[in-house]
Amino acid sequence: MRSVDCSRVSSRPVCALFFSNQQLSEAPCSGVFSLSPHLPDWQKFYQIIVDSAATTSMVMFLIASSYVVSYIMSFTGITQWLVSFLVDISANGVYISLLFLIVLLLVLGCFIDLIVVCILLAPTAMQALVPLGVNPYHLNAIFLIANLVGLITPPVGVSLFIATHTLGERIERVSKEVIPFVFLYIVITL
Repeated sequence: MRSVDCSRVSSRPVCALFFSNQQLSEAPCSGVFSLSPHLPDWQKFYQIIVDSAATTSMVMFLIASSYVVSYIMSFTGITQWLVSFLVDISANGVYISLLFLIVLLLVLGCFIDLIVVCILLAPTAMQALVPLGVNPYHLNAIFLIANLVGLITPPVGVSLFIATHTLGERIERVSKEVIPFVFLYIVITL
């Protein structure tokens, strides 16, 4: 990676962002084009657009399918059952409820997208465990780390699929490289 001489960097993106109707997502593109001494290669630009569309459609398909699963869970009453179950097993100790929640988050994170798991289970966990004395920040940390593991764990690990598609590698090879990190995050969560 080469460094850029800051004296040659155009102020066009910043000025366009503040003084025109350019959106925040458009400013980096105009900055890249202002750094280029010549016009971009349109074939490469087209290939970048096609690759971005393929990756985005893959991620959107995974998110859409996870919303179907979340609707089924809501419709069947699984979330209400979970609240009552967490309250019932917390009679043996709050740590048993937290351990069950961690295992549940790790399993669901493998099959459902991060956002859907948080939307479904965070209010449920807060409703069940905060009155028992669990700090909401502790629950937040558990959700973040467990969902991080879910993002890199097959079969639905969204970050794993994005990494394999971006790197052009097979999913088996990337999954083997991810295994030590998964175990490390599980140990940290416990």
